[in-house]
Amino acid sequence: MSAEQTKEGAVNMVASGGAIKSSKEQKGEAFDAAVVLVSPADGAGATTLKTVGVSDVQVKPLRWLWPDRFATGKINMVSGDPGLGKSLLTLMMAAHVTWGTPWPVDGTPCQQGSVLMLCGEDDIGDTIRPRLEAIGADLDRVEVVQMVADTKGRRGFDLERDTERLMQKADSMGDCLLIIIDPVSAHLGRVDSHSNAEVRGLLAGLAEAASRLGCAVVLVSHLNKGTSGTNAVYRTSGSLAFVAAARSAYVVAKDPANQERRLFLPQKNNLAKGGNGLAYRVASDSDGQPRLEFEAAPVTITADEALSVPQSERRPRDEAKDWLQERLAGGPVRAADIFAKAEELGFAEKTVRRAKQQLGVEAFKEPGAMEGGWLWKLPGDDPAEDGQRETKVTKFA
Repeated sequence: MSAEQTKEGAVNMVASGGAIKSSKEQKGEAFDAAVVLVSPADGAGATTLKTVGVSDVQVKPLRWLWPDRFATGKINMVSGDPGLGKSLLTLMMAAHVTWGTPWPVDGTPCQQGSVLMLCGEDDIGDTIRPRLEAIGADLDRVEVVQMVADTKGRRGFDLERDTERLMQKADSMGDCLLIIIDPVSAHLGRVDSHSNAEVRGLLAGLAEAASRLGCAVVLVSHLNKGTSGTNAVYRTSGSLAFVAAARSAYVVAKDPANQERRLFLPQKNNLAKGGNGLAYRVASDSDGQPRLEFEAAPVTITADEALSVPQSERRPRDEAKDWLQERLAGGPVRAADIFAKAEELGFAEKTVRRAKQQLGVEAFKEPGAMEGGWLWKLPGDDPAEDGQRETKVTKFA
């Protein structure tokens, strides 16, 4: 449109009692005219966007399981290397909840309630119960998920499919305040722990369910090897989405100055001001059962400082080993899929094979599927017992 045409249009509009509209208003009208909203007849097959006005939302107070550390209705996280007592730490938390006794060191109040646990590494009979008994937990208030039974038989718990079942069970307990998932990598099913999109989608459903029920969910994870100077939030194994979804996250680490001393340090906390960490030692009672002995003095060292390691200690094989162990924690995976995903993550095939050897990973074929590819599983998994196991001459597994 020429300048003369624009001027003529404006004069005619004013003469007819109209108002001259700005270019922004004109563009807005053009945009509105270009947008067409289509509603399926009778709503059949419709996908709608659900929204809520903030003014319509009722304000509710933030509630704490362990004040300023772990909130109820939220996902929380504890990460650490094996053997440092992080699982024992969550059992200590369970014991406090079952009796409602004040939390260690700071003496803050703890509401009494029940606890629901998923334990992928420790046996209930020889580890979980003896340790809970040794620290004085009310065993009648603790339940452990063993498996899921469906029309196809029994299977392991899978957060991707069974989150709602977990929450229904917690709800049926009447006063469940704490759900412990230890380790979270053992209950991911087919979700790739290193995929931000997959982990984020999985935890979104868990977070919504925890908020609805009002219980604190504590995920337990391992640490990756990291490098010197790496921020602590990047040290939790797997996708960053784990720590991002958690409203508070803590790490358990050795004291750099005293290898017998354990540090419980905040990685992040979105709901409270940054607080000090705690220090403890793992001791044994007269029956040989481990227990935690906390120090009264606060800890000022940061998680970044405690987890700092020299660059020379980092090896790609270690990273690949951690990833492979987590990838197989949910059950057997086809070797071809492992190599494809490893390539995406930057792991060389040779590095993955070395990690496989270090972990003692076994390769097998499903019964009656000799023409198919090899599957990998962690030692001790049942599926391979009836399958065709790999021999030394196997070239591609």
